[in-house]
Amino acid sequence: MTQVPIPITVTISGTQTKLNELSDSLIIITADLTGLDSGTHKVPVKVDLPKEYTLIKTSPETVDITIEP
Repeated sequence: MTQVPIPITVTISGTQTKLNELSDSLIIITADLTGLDSGTHKVPVKVDLPKEYTLIKTSPETVDITIEP
């Protein structure tokens, strides 16, 4: 499998103090490929944040993944 970085933009809300403390390492973005066969798939993006933050928007909401045989 070849991994190519896909840019994901997230919009997050929280208190001003918490937003000032926010760093990239606190945002975990994943796409679950479990059970997918060879081919091209549109996979939802999952964003995990600490409880002090609220996810407003993710763009894109899905990514195209190609799994080679």
